[in-house]
Parts: sequence; structure tokens; C-alpha cells
Amino acid sequence: MAEDLCKEEIEEIRKTFNLLDKNHDGRLSKTEIIKGIHLLRVNPTEVEADDIMNELDLDGDGLVTWEEYLKALSAQIKKQAYEEQLFMQAFKKFDKDDSGFIDKEELKYILKRKGEIWTDDDLAFRDDLFLEADEDRNGRIEYKEFVKAFCGEEL
Repeated sequence: MAEDLCKEEIEEIRKTFNLLDKNHDGRLSKTEIIKGIHLLRVNPTEVEADDIMNELDLDGDGLVTWEEYLKALSAQIKKQAYEEQLFMQAFKKFDKDDSGFIDKEELKYILKRKGEIWTDDDLAFRDDLFLEADEDRNGRIEYKEFVKAFCGEEL
């Protein structure tokens, strides 16, 4: 999996590994990993911490080597790239004129089936959906807004 990463990505992963490895023994303990997670202002429960450790510690020895860390993060990066590709494909289905944003008419076009009559409730729902997604209130939905509103993810 690491072979799918560019040199810069591997170097970034190495930097984070080295930052987490406080005792410089080339292995990460659960404590070192959790302290690193705390720096991100995330406080996992004990169960979540165990799950994270189990995901990283591939051989189950209680420590995460550089190779295990690289493999786990490579898989995560690959998964994120795939999800990004799916999000972009979905966005392009809405962005009919390839302008880089979705306007109300494009949203209406996607949501309405041919020959379907819109009720007042349908129109209100569409408008509410549009307003909720259009966070900056500029009358269009940019890609980041689309992903957050319709895919439940933050970019």
C-alpha cells in the first residue's frame, strides 16, 4: 500500500510517527498514540483507544512499528482518496453546467423526475435543503458545502 504514496506523503507520515515516538525507540505505545490524539483535541474513550491501537498494531504485540504505522496510514489515505473520488462524481451529477457549483435550478433538476408535479411542500423542502447546504449564503452550493451537507463529511 505504501507504494501507492508519493515520497512527500511518506515523509509526512514519518514526521508524525517521529513526533509521536516520544522515547525514540522506533515503536509507538498506546500511551504515545493517545497523547498524539489528544493534541488534535480529541479525547477517545478507553474502548475507542483500544480500537485505534488494534487497528494500528497489526501483529498484536502492544506496540506500533514504523512499518505498521505506514501500512495503516497508507490504507487510510487510499480510502480517503477513493471517497473523495466518489464525492466528486456525485457532485458532478448535480453540477450539470460544470460551473463548479450547484444552483437552485440544478438541484431542482436532479430532485424532480420528468413529468412530476411539485407540491408546495416539495418546493419548501427543496428550498430548505438548498439553504441548509449553502452555508455562505451566496446562492450556490460549492463542492465543500455539498460534501458536508449531502455526504456527511468535512473536507
